[in-house]
Amino acid sequence: MAQDLKALFVILCLTLPIWLLAPSFFSKFSSIETFRSRRNIWIILTVLGLISPSIWIYLLIAFPLVYRAARLDPNPAALFILIYFAVPNAQVSIPGLPFEIFPIGHHRILALAFLVHIFQVKLSLNSGAKKTFDGMFLLLLAFVFLKFGLDTPYRSLTHNLREAILLLLDIVFAFLILSIFSNKKERILDCFSMWVLAAVLLSVVGIFEYFNGWLLFAGINARWGDENVFAFLLRAGNLRSQASTGHSLGLGLWLAIAWPFFLVIQRDKERLSLKLFFGALILMGLWSSGSRGPWLVTLISTLIYFGMNPRGASHGVQDISKILILIVAILISPVGNIVIPYIPFVGTIDSFNVDYRVRLFEVCVDIIKSNPFFGNPFALSKMESLRQGQGIIDVVNGYLQIAVFHGLIALSIFVILLVVALIRAIRGWKAAREKHPDQAYIGASLVAALTGCILYVATAGVDTMIFMLLGFISGSFWLSQNRSKVDSQ
Repeated sequence: MAQDLKALFVILCLTLPIWLLAPSFFSKFSSIETFRSRRNIWIILTVLGLISPSIWIYLLIAFPLVYRAARLDPNPAALFILIYFAVPNAQVSIPGLPFEIFPIGHHRILALAFLVHIFQVKLSLNSGAKKTFDGMFLLLLAFVFLKFGLDTPYRSLTHNLREAILLLLDIVFAFLILSIFSNKKERILDCFSMWVLAAVLLSVVGIFEYFNGWLLFAGINARWGDENVFAFLLRAGNLRSQASTGHSLGLGLWLAIAWPFFLVIQRDKERLSLKLFFGALILMGLWSSGSRGPWLVTLISTLIYFGMNPRGASHGVQDISKILILIVAILISPVGNIVIPYIPFVGTIDSFNVDYRVRLFEVCVDIIKSNPFFGNPFALSKMESLRQGQGIIDVVNGYLQIAVFHGLIALSIFVILLVVALIRAIRGWKAAREKHPDQAYIGASLVAALTGCILYVATAGVDTMIFMLLGFISGSFWLSQNRSKVDSQ
């Protein structure tokens, strides 16, 4: 406990300066009162998580606080994004019962609290609930229910009920809350700003962890009974930071998605010093994660974002040329001696990871051939040759993971969902780039972020953040559709 109090002191020292600087930049996307309310709930949850001896005390206090904050916030989705990683998502089962209801954690506490609020206000069809039942939502449901149905014969009734609840809380809700409330430009920019603010807060913690070799939030998992045994990951002898995300890949992905959002909200010419400061923190946080997949996601999304400049292709080519020149300059400078060894297929640091992925692909293809349509839920027994020194078989490819365990039909549905989302984001960008360039920049950032995430799935796995991004795109699509109808009248 004493170590966690020290960690709390360090976290507050790191983040309070950010909270002091943030209003002059982030509060322009919401009222100052709303911003202060969100700041207070983030600080309260962080402090509560680091001092609570058990998750049940945290639950009893956090649930009503989050519910009240969601009820008072004019844009609950933005609040949800900001506090998503206020503390790690340690998951603990209710003790003393003859059967397990379902493991509870920070993310599920948030989901339940926000669901109570959403059901209480009884969203009318005009408020956006109707819009969620479109093609993207139906594809998402088909993917979730197929995964659930294929595993049903191998589980007990109580286990199936538990898994159904978890799929709804972990995947469907993450999509719905962003889809329902991201139906106005102001709300989308508000959500973008909170994603970026959360990224800045995570970055300052991650940078400290990287340079000091101390995972500040790791004590919460151990104290609550869900110790993160693979928390301390190294790359080139340096600790890979994770802040409150639970894994360095999670930190890297959140920051990688935040980057194109940051490019949108920093477009005005005010507060240049703050923009440079926050942007530098996000990039340094990305480096501290030591996650090469998110680095590549950030690079790809940056090129796509600037290439989709609403002012025309010539401006996009100029922007991309400047970025490429900057990259070349970095690589041939002394800094390149630090960066190049980390580059996959070129660098020498952890090159065995590339070999492992090649071997993983070969093994998974053989397994898929034997059960192509519906997969094999017991496929791990055929992957013993991939077991690593940590004692785990790490299927670090989301597409292969779906195909191996749930078959090519489930993979096809998931890929179609991603393709439909990408097409919708591009259509929204095209519809807005002539008459509504501000909205076109939003579309470009969503296309950039999703393209990067499509690549990320192939290098790591399917994360809940990706379903949150899909919810963004679903909501913004209806915004672009409504805007097109107004323009045509």
